[in-house]
Amino acid sequence: MDLLSKLEPARIGQHAESLRRDLSRFVGKLRVHAAMEQDALYPRLLADPEAPIRDKARQLLAEVGELYEEVFRFSERWASPSTLRADPQRFQDETQELLRRLGARMIRENSELYPLVDAAHAQSGAAPGVIDVAGSLDPDATPAQPSR
Repeated sequence: MDLLSKLEPARIGQHAESLRRDLSRFVGKLRVHAAMEQDALYPRLLADPEAPIRDKARQLLAEVGELYEEVFRFSERWASPSTLRADPQRFQDETQELLRRLGARMIRENSELYPLVDAAHAQSGAAPGVIDVAGSLDPDATPAQPSR
């Protein structure tokens, strides 16, 4: 992501306009990703016949909803290039922390939830039908395809 390459406080001022555009693009992709999760992925997981899948999906959905709202508030707080220039160190720190938390959340989903789905559906012989929406955050990714 181009955003990361510009996150040194000394460079933030000179790249504030492009950083703000990068942030807008990222948040736009995150909004689409969140909608896909809330409208397609998680309703299926919350209706799964396996209680451990439903429970883990409920837990992760609650956590990610709060995290996404925090990212959206972050984007509003840093709404213009001038706000980035006004406190580049704080912008860097907050951006890195949010990206770290988003990454950790995606790792948890991939390591805690999807293995439950795979195991349950491997036992039943049914195709999981889970859509890999994590790729939607990658600006170079192709459209999401059914996983596995």
